[in-house]
Amino acid sequence: MIKTTAVVASVACAIGMALPDRIRAGDSSPEHAPVDGRASPAITLEVQAMGFDDDSGHAIALLYRPGANVLDKSAAFARATSAIHGGGVLLRFPDLAEGEYALVVFHDSNDNGIIDHNFLHLPAEQLGFSNGFHPGIFAGLPTFEKLRFRLDLPVGAEPAVLKVAVE
Repeated sequence: MIKTTAVVASVACAIGMALPDRIRAGDSSPEHAPVDGRASPAITLEVQAMGFDDDSGHAIALLYRPGANVLDKSAAFARATSAIHGGGVLLRFPDLAEGEYALVVFHDSNDNGIIDHNFLHLPAEQLGFSNGFHPGIFAGLPTFEKLRFRLDLPVGAEPAVLKVAVE
């Protein structure tokens, strides 16, 4: 079984520290509307995924909006792919608006673009999820609600960072 942990953190925060104000896990508050009617400034989300067993293939991160089926990769709002180096990867999602999102990261070790499954229909490639979700008997399958985090405007020019440890 693959053990995954995910913690949302600012650039200077270590895994396990408190959530910064601009990203809140599981927040279901309504969207922030711009006060003056102008579009909100864009936010860059950096996903730091670590703990891959090897550097084969690529890491793929899928970002979802509310209401999307996180089990359907074609329902993803945005996708980022990168080669893995030293068991880790940095994936970027530029030009995002404030709001709620969910994230799934997987190790596409054979570069076929899908999450492979074993004969028991369990994932055969490593997975990581936002909001600290761990798949299992009691947790059930991932859903948007279980993976939800809120991305708020950053203070300054620093990107928002989501750290996902894949083991």
